[in-house]
Amino acid sequence: MTPASSQGHDVGDQPDQPPTTEARGRLDGETNDLTVIIPVFRGMNTLPACLEALEGQTASHSSYEVVVVDNGDNPGIEELMARYPEWRLLREERPSSYAARNRALAAGTRSLIAFTDADCRPARDWLEAGRQLLLTDESIGLIGGPVDLDLARPGRPSTVECYELAVAFRQKTYLETQGYAATANVFTRRSVIESVGNFNDSLKSTGDSEWGKRVAASEYELAYCESARVHHHPRSSWSAVWRREARKVGGVFDQRRAHHGPLGAYARGVLRSFLPTQTVKAVIASDRITSQQKARALFVVFALSGVRVIELTRLLLGASSRRE
Repeated sequence: MTPASSQGHDVGDQPDQPPTTEARGRLDGETNDLTVIIPVFRGMNTLPACLEALEGQTASHSSYEVVVVDNGDNPGIEELMARYPEWRLLREERPSSYAARNRALAAGTRSLIAFTDADCRPARDWLEAGRQLLLTDESIGLIGGPVDLDLARPGRPSTVECYELAVAFRQKTYLETQGYAATANVFTRRSVIESVGNFNDSLKSTGDSEWGKRVAASEYELAYCESARVHHHPRSSWSAVWRREARKVGGVFDQRRAHHGPLGAYARGVLRSFLPTQTVKAVIASDRITSQQKARALFVVFALSGVRVIELTRLLLGASSRRE
């Protein structure tokens, strides 16, 4: 079967296939078949809003559970979770959000899985929308939904926010051209994970890409669900976007080193740093920002080239990839 990386589609594009009697009952929330997984690292400023959004879902509370995984540096998380006695708090000591997600997967048995992050706020019908698509088309193995970026000053983005609006969380593009979706907003099935394997917990970044591409290479379709939305505040400072870029460089370096060795990973990384063709194309094609804002975003693209090369050199010399 052709890899499903080109099969992303809106819910409205689905064929008119009435759900089976079993699926119809599950759509109506008659079974508790869904687990929401949230890894948390230094997330206590945003986790309360995420949990409030999940508590306010239109889906029946009996139809889903929430599993939060403390992945380090979250003072007060036990007290926060005590407000939600029906949900679970686990701990994962290894410094990787993918290890944390695997920890939650190993502790659960429910058949449907939703992933989001501690700094996201799901829309009220997020669970219903993603769950419905999974249950009406059993060929789908991975669903990605939009991640809406909420500006601190709507209509007046900073230079860094212009960059974020252009390049961050382009879920539909990721699905259609790269075969994955960011785990800030992903739905899947436990059977899919059992088929393709867990997340690569040796990675500190880009593990969602690596896992999604395994799904795309298997006998599953990928889908984009426009109505399953989450909200996220974009990074707005230079330091925040530099840290994120260094973390992503490390994730890609770790993957490439396994196949090409450290020198091969370094050479490929440096070439992409000085010729960021895909990122430039994303900025130019973006419909989220104006032409003037695109110029500001491109300034950030090329400013980050130096960050990438410095981080690649650090990794080549034997340093470990960064957690943040």
